[in-house]
Amino acid sequence: LINKIEELEMYINDEQPDIIGITESWGREDIGDSEINFRNYTMFRKDRQNRIGGGILLYIKNDIKAVQRHDLENDKCEAIWCEIYNGKEKTIVGVCYRSPGSSKDEDLEIFKMIEKIVETKALLMGDFNFGNINWENQLAEGEAQIFLDSINDNFLYQHVRNSTRGNNILDLVLTTEENMVEELNVGEPFGSSDHQIIRWKLVV
Repeated sequence: LINKIEELEMYINDEQPDIIGITESWGREDIGDSEINFRNYTMFRKDRQNRIGGGILLYIKNDIKAVQRHDLENDKCEAIWCEIYNGKEKTIVGVCYRSPGSSKDEDLEIFKMIEKIVETKALLMGDFNFGNINWENQLAEGEAQIFLDSINDNFLYQHVRNSTRGNNILDLVLTTEENMVEELNVGEPFGSSDHQIIRWKLVV
């Protein structure tokens, strides 16, 4: 993100999205919030500790009431969660990054997190790096099968159907209710990134 901040600002000014989730932000302690925040948005960040890479960011427009849900977060899982409000109705929105070299313990934390969020209305987006899942036929292997089972056992809906990096669907949008997401489309890669932008409309 750091080397694409101007491109991202231009995109935000043009599109004016309500919610923005970014993975692999490569945030560091020496990068201040003011360097990566944008006008009219509240930023929530989680940098990877003690090693380079990774990191996630969640931006929510200032006119949307948002409260961070620290109780859904821990050091073993790269995820940020916020509760947003539409009148009295609340929705949990999260962004998650699972690295290709994720350990079984780290994967287990993701599965535990999924079990927690299904207790309420929730949307989870992010890069999960499970390229060997056939979402159309619901087929997978190894750890990807455990992830797929977790999605299905918790009755989550996976909305992305087109490739987001090469021929793989690595970036997902998961919801607890089928009709929470409309008009989802996979766009072009952002800047020099090899992942494509996913746009969607959240129905709350």
